[in-house]
Amino acid sequence: MPNILIAAHGDPSTALIRSARLIVGATDGIRSFEMTAGLHHADAEQQLTELVVTGRAQQERLLVLVDIQGGSPFNICSRLLIAHGDFALVAGLNFPMVLESLTSLTPSTGTHVVTAGKDSVIDISALIQNTENNDD
Repeated sequence: MPNILIAAHGDPSTALIRSARLIVGATDGIRSFEMTAGLHHADAEQQLTELVVTGRAQQERLLVLVDIQGGSPFNICSRLLIAHGDFALVAGLNFPMVLESLTSLTPSTGTHVVTAGKDSVIDISALIQNTENNDD
């Protein structure tokens, strides 16, 4: 079973989990954290610490996906990684990364989901333009 924490500003973490359920069905082993405007930094740090500690206690290695490097979830999780050093932390969250981490037959590593995320970013308009130019 995957062991994933998605931490983001606002509700994208929860929305990504709901969306993943539409494609893969059950999403056991995945948790979310929402950094909201009314959440004080100390409370966010406490919540994320609890989620990471819970995740680290699981059998599978914890994979933490955060939305943006330099944001509060990233900063808090980076400090936790430095203190504990036994989970993977990846910034730059996108939906294909979530799907890959849920559907991979082996526990997802940070490198593995980064590759999936990068490979999913495609300029379709450029591809179509190149195809049209090649047809001429």
